[in-house]
Amino acid sequence: MKNLTIKIFLILLGSLLSVSCLDETVRDYGQGPLVVQFKNASVTETFVKNGNVTDYSVPVIYYGGDNKTFTENLTATVAVHSSSTAKEGVEFTIPNKTVSISAGSNTANVVVKINTAALNVAATPRLVLQIVQSNKAISTSSTSMTTVNIK
Repeated sequence: MKNLTIKIFLILLGSLLSVSCLDETVRDYGQGPLVVQFKNASVTETFVKNGNVTDYSVPVIYYGGDNKTFTENLTATVAVHSSSTAKEGVEFTIPNKTVSISAGSNTANVVVKINTAALNVAATPRLVLQIVQSNKAISTSSTSMTTVNIK
């Protein structure tokens, strides 16, 4: 009986010591990368064809990290994607293709000037924008591009 008690004690002690030797990886889910993307992958907007140039804002956001207030400026550069059917310089212009999300915020807007006089609303032109550069990671999801369906 005494030998059995000693064997059980040694087995328990050995398993306790072997568990304490495991390599424990520390995971800090709050320190991931900050990712920049468009707020929406696709939107449909209606513009009145009145001959005016109308400002339209396309929101760019960031997420990630530990969801605390971001303490530095984030910049992103957008470009018109080749699949866009709306004509740059005719139906729209983008005066500034680089946006800056200020420290303390998580959103900035790309301002697109829509030339309503030149719109062919019967064809429903598509403006496709893509984030092509950023000082942080660019989303690899569908929201690294956005489509504005113009009606």
